[in-house]
Amino acid sequence: MNSTDRPVALAMQDARFETAEGLKLLDELTVTFGTGSLTAIVGHNGSGKSTALKMLAGLNKPSNGKITLNGEDISEFSAREFAKNVAYLAQDPGDGADYTVEELVTLGRYPWHGPFGRLGGEDRQAIERAISLTGLKPIRQRAVRTLSGGERQRAWIAVTLAQQAPCLLLDEPISALDLAHQYEVLLLLEKLSKQDGLCIIAVLHDINLAARFADYIVALKGGRLVTTATPNALMQPAMLRDIFGLDMLVHPHPTTGHPVALANL
Repeated sequence: MNSTDRPVALAMQDARFETAEGLKLLDELTVTFGTGSLTAIVGHNGSGKSTALKMLAGLNKPSNGKITLNGEDISEFSAREFAKNVAYLAQDPGDGADYTVEELVTLGRYPWHGPFGRLGGEDRQAIERAISLTGLKPIRQRAVRTLSGGERQRAWIAVTLAQQAPCLLLDEPISALDLAHQYEVLLLLEKLSKQDGLCIIAVLHDINLAARFADYIVALKGGRLVTTATPNALMQPAMLRDIFGLDMLVHPHPTTGHPVALANL
């Protein structure tokens, strides 16, 4: 099975991105991302992971090719309509200014009622669910700028959940978290992809976490697509060497059976 076996939510078709100076960061990417699945984007630093995610979020306009949402070019959507369908969390979303956690999460409802609209019952339910799912209830009245890096990251993830978009794009969502919270967040994303039928795309640095939680892995190298595959298909020594340029050993986890890669140094 591959990602095209599921209904397509987001897709890149022959997408290329060049800077104004002519530097080619991504070249001829064709990838589909289905609903009800968690897809990890992996690759070495500079491989184009964040650039690709920004293209899917409509922040980087393709130099060639197109990005589609349910078959329609995303350039045809208004900003608010697109935000109702796609939520994006940047690698460094900021310190939260002077907002409390609850106030920050409330911003996720902006696409549904605008900057001056009053919150209704559905908005409150979405906010409460996002706060609960991310474990932020005990600190909901804290100022975001006073939080630890991990707490702040969970608050920003809650913003995307409150947005109630069917597609979530997350750029290194666990980079500021300790190991326990990394697993909590990835378990949550795994659950939401299945329970709510979301299309979740996350840039991850740890190939073993990607293999443990993702349904599909998109591997990039030098701005080009190496492969789109299931974890079991990708976690092979020859494939990992092609992606990361490093000899690796792959063994099944003794408890879960998921493939685990170790550098063969």
